[in-house]
Amino acid sequence: MITGQEEGIVTFGHTEQPIIIFPTLFTPKKYKDKTGAEVGKEKYSASFLFENDSDELARLKKEVMKVAHAKWPDLDVNAAVKAKTFSTPFTNGAKLQKQAEKKKKDGSFYKGRTMLKSSTEFKIPVLDARQDPPVETFNEKLVYSGCYVAGEVKFNAYNGDDDDDGNATPGGVNAYLNCVVFVEKGTRIAGKDHAAAFRGIKGSASKEDPTAGGDDDEIEI
Repeated sequence: MITGQEEGIVTFGHTEQPIIIFPTLFTPKKYKDKTGAEVGKEKYSASFLFENDSDELARLKKEVMKVAHAKWPDLDVNAAVKAKTFSTPFTNGAKLQKQAEKKKKDGSFYKGRTMLKSSTEFKIPVLDARQDPPVETFNEKLVYSGCYVAGEVKFNAYNGDDDDDGNATPGGVNAYLNCVVFVEKGTRIAGKDHAAAFRGIKGSASKEDPTAGGDDDEIEI
């Protein structure tokens, strides 16, 4: 459903909750480029994984089209996306899975899903829906990659580079993050395939109980 009077603002998660991945909700961070160098401004961010056949995803995509056509009425958005001259905040999970596995990381959680990427320079409310109505939480461990959430984003249309005549060209639609609501726990996503990293270790490890004969004190680090 669209909330408020401002076009492009959409809430999601009332009926189908996406999985949140790689949330940066309490301490803003700079984006890292391919070399690992930090660039740009510090931002809060989160990405959401929706099932490909999700009604929520269809509704979000419809709103992106609405925002794009409000700024560029004659633009064929689908054709521009296919031509890679127009960007949206959505990425196909199959593509992300392939990219992750190429880097020897676990990308299985992307399968059958589409990712919505969002960010903002401004502090956002993080709510806990285990109470009704949800209350704001400052527990940084509550929302983690793999849990189920609801939220709100604002889609914004932006111009691309000027053409040869100096006219602004369509650049795309991005998503500003407005709010995240924790709904329930899910399987934690690490993003690294630890099993692959230790492949071949079977048989070489000691079967001795490492806790046998020791005391119960924790090791101080």
